[in-house]
Amino acid sequence: MTEIPGDLVKSLTKLGLLESEAKLYIALAMMNSAEVKRLINFLGLSKPNTYESL
Repeated sequence: MTEIPGDLVKSLTKLGLLESEAKLYIALAMMNSAEVKRLINFLGLSKPNTYESL
């Protein structure tokens, strides 16, 4: 899997998303769908933060 571009994350945070929300949004768009465990491993977010952001 490719890395999430930092400028894309910045663009989404300027629109009002939290950084974790932006990363999840981008990851889901890249993957089309994914289990939470896969998102946590890919993004390095905590489980509670991932669920809260979803």
